[in-house]
Amino acid sequence: MAARIARTLLSLTAIVAVAAHATDAAACGCFARPNAATPVVQAGERILFAHEGDEVIAYIQIKYQGAADQFGWIVPLPSIPTLEIGTDELFDVLDNNTVPQYLLTSTRQLCDGTTATMTGSNDGCGGPFADSSNTGYPALDLGARPSDMGLAGGIVVVQASIGPYDYAVLKADDQAELTKWLDDNKYFVPTGAGDALAPYTHPGAYFLALKLRGGQSSGDIAPIVLRYKSDLPMIPITLTSVGAIPNMGILVWVLGSARAIPRNYYSVVLDDLPVWFSNFRDYNQQLIAAVKEAPGKHGFITQYAGSQSVVDGRLDYQGRFGSLADLKLQTTPSSYLRYLREHGYNFDGTLVSLLSAYIPEPQVLIDRGVSLGQFYAQYDFYAQQLPGDPDGGAAATFDTTAITADVEARIVTPTRNAAALIKRHSYLTRLYTAMSPVDMTIDPVFSSNRDLPEVPRLHTATLTTPCKGDAWLATDGGFEAQYISGLPPQSTPLPASLRVDLVRDAGDPELVQDNSEAIRSALGPVSHGTPGKVQNAGENDGCGCTVGAVRVRSNLALLFLLSVGVLGVRALRRRRRG
Repeated sequence: MAARIARTLLSLTAIVAVAAHATDAAACGCFARPNAATPVVQAGERILFAHEGDEVIAYIQIKYQGAADQFGWIVPLPSIPTLEIGTDELFDVLDNNTVPQYLLTSTRQLCDGTTATMTGSNDGCGGPFADSSNTGYPALDLGARPSDMGLAGGIVVVQASIGPYDYAVLKADDQAELTKWLDDNKYFVPTGAGDALAPYTHPGAYFLALKLRGGQSSGDIAPIVLRYKSDLPMIPITLTSVGAIPNMGILVWVLGSARAIPRNYYSVVLDDLPVWFSNFRDYNQQLIAAVKEAPGKHGFITQYAGSQSVVDGRLDYQGRFGSLADLKLQTTPSSYLRYLREHGYNFDGTLVSLLSAYIPEPQVLIDRGVSLGQFYAQYDFYAQQLPGDPDGGAAATFDTTAITADVEARIVTPTRNAAALIKRHSYLTRLYTAMSPVDMTIDPVFSSNRDLPEVPRLHTATLTTPCKGDAWLATDGGFEAQYISGLPPQSTPLPASLRVDLVRDAGDPELVQDNSEAIRSALGPVSHGTPGKVQNAGENDGCGCTVGAVRVRSNLALLFLLSVGVLGVRALRRRRRG
């Protein structure tokens, strides 16, 4: 990882050198320290759907902060589900490798008639990195199936435990009976859920209720994998509204054989120009604003649609997890932790929680403010600071058989199952929306359309600075914008969406709203300037220059260019810290 960061820094140094040379040739230029901002998609919910035969497979990441005994999760379902434990790492891999990327090429027309072209780093906005922070692997079926347990009778169809959870599958025939059972059995129901439950309560429907088992903490919350018979995947957004926040982001990935679509929501295409103009500072707000331009504020932005190869192999790369038999032979906490680190185990909340039960942190370190993550990451260092031989003493009671069984069940098997699911499908779609509770009135349903084109994650633009005149930006969407004295056009607010479509299971999209002409009108005409010799060149003060009669302040070419490169370094550092 350190070598990769070094290479990235070296690349940036080379870019700066080229930029300096190009600027000197025109006797003009200024180096401003970039204010880089990574396009980050904030999501309160992250879900992966796949549809196999008559079965929907849903990986659902549950986010919760608070007391463990106040955790409650209820989801309506059209049929009796089976449950498995998932892995948070799946969502990190999906997010990191499908998040949109913005790549700027800066071209300067030199005064001798030649040009110099500089392209930013392609790792800028969540580029594909294969490192030990990307965890992953198909084996054991952890699903607790109704046929294994029998029917419990009455309202209860299944009542069992899995991983850190107790759960129950309940008939949804009668709402009063449902809520009474949940209350009697200490399944926490949020205030105000009564009205939200009503649309899902009818004969033939079911609810899954989930809570943490006694002795578990909120840090033990793990993704849930549901398998159930249904025609199409659906998000019960009306029920979600009970615990939702304003403009809550929802990220959905769909595996299949063709591009997924929001069947009963609008398809929104983001206007990228505000993204370029703001240097990514307000990216998430621009996504929210674009969704709100759909009728009823019911829309999804397709951020990626194409081959699943962008994520395939990220979870189950060669050598991942090593050998469980060898892991079991590590008889001391020190050697056990070392084996985990050397074989790609991700020290996330799940692993740290498991380790804390078998290799507890000494109270003296807790009192010093050493976190569990720090303790396991630098175990040998802290062990040397403690009196006696903590590692040797722990070896006498260290149960490698038990901890390895838990590691297999909670980490290795879920990760391998997720990797196998990805391999069974050829196509991956990433969709984003943001909704406030008041707008959560229609449950989004997802299907697919083979006639729609792919949606690339990479967005490109070229910023051209002429020898005489102002720079202009040209995007891959076919728009041009003039930069006056180094600043993008700011007089007229641009629409957040380029287009709003209605998409169906086949055929081309039906256009609902097209903002192309409004955008071009707001941008105004663009002058491309003229290359040639510098006339009346003034003194170069290093932060601007005189070209003809026009004084051009430091243009944003370098700012954009360095921003994209520096983002790659920041992304690497963030993954390293995670």
